[in-house]
Amino acid sequence: MLIGSVLTYRLKQISKKIQHTATCRVNDVIVWKTIRKDYTRISQLCYIVNERLSGVIITCFLLDLYFILLQLYKSLKPIESIVEKIYFYISFALLLTRIFCICIFGGEVFEEWKNIRFYLNTVATSAYNLEIERLTYHVATWELSLSGKNFFAISRGLILQMAGAIVAYELVLIQFFPNSS
Repeated sequence: MLIGSVLTYRLKQISKKIQHTATCRVNDVIVWKTIRKDYTRISQLCYIVNERLSGVIITCFLLDLYFILLQLYKSLKPIESIVEKIYFYISFALLLTRIFCICIFGGEVFEEWKNIRFYLNTVATSAYNLEIERLTYHVATWELSLSGKNFFAISRGLILQMAGAIVAYELVLIQFFPNSS
């Protein structure tokens, strides 16, 4: 979450530079070359971070998914003790909060990449030059997002995908749950 926030902050800085430069219709090649170099450096940093952390990301998501399913399965049988009920609700809320925060903070990198792509497409044709074309090509061909070993990219939509997977797995678990009646 912290690394995603830092990368997002840097991408927002570049995004603001691109937006300001595009709205002012700056045609100076040196300005756009500087922006392109800054973006290239931050995109390389994102890829290095993604290489190093993708194993941790996929492990985090798998463990969170496992514990959510386990807790939902355990909730199928009645809980008598008040302490157990309190523990169940607090731990389940913390698991959901954790997965939600990872998706939101990690997905900000992807959202900011989409903003940069949008701002580049709004550059006026009178200000268009070779450096803008290079930057646009680089942004369009290299998607910036944190991922879990390239199996999935962290985005805001991942929350809904995980919710769908949890519901599907839980329905399978309910089918195999022994009825007490």
